[in-house]
Amino acid sequence: MYLADHEINHCRDCLTCWKSDTEAPIAKCVIRDDMDGISQDVLEADALVIGTPIHMGYATALMMTFLERICWTFAKPEKSYLVVKGCPAPRSDKKRTAVIIAVSGMIPARFKRLCNWATPQIKGVIKDSLNAKTLGELYAGDVWHGGVERYFNKALRLGQKLT
Repeated sequence: MYLADHEINHCRDCLTCWKSDTEAPIAKCVIRDDMDGISQDVLEADALVIGTPIHMGYATALMMTFLERICWTFAKPEKSYLVVKGCPAPRSDKKRTAVIIAVSGMIPARFKRLCNWATPQIKGVIKDSLNAKTLGELYAGDVWHGGVERYFNKALRLGQKLT
């Protein structure tokens, strides 16, 4: 699914989904847009391939909007980290697997630790909200100069981990 082909509006931070005590695997969001259908697709998925370009070290605004919208619709505020209570815990027991692909136009792969904050953030959100275990990650760096073809075999092996 290509998120840019869908109407995904920004979270309004109304906390309706966060406050929901539904037993359903997805809490209702007050926003009516394409996330309704996308959420159903995500709910039914056993495996996810999540990819994003890297902009200034982070996922794109569209990917961030997607992550914000799935966070509390798929999670409930029940998990605790140290002394902080109310962190996201999946609403569903369904286990999923995932791989994450981050692509940078100009930053070479050897510098990914300095400029790829997207992958750890995506990994955390899908674990806490979707109960997804990340089986692998790929950082495709400097594709402007080196192209994407050099990453095809790595991407194939990453996808094979999901089967």
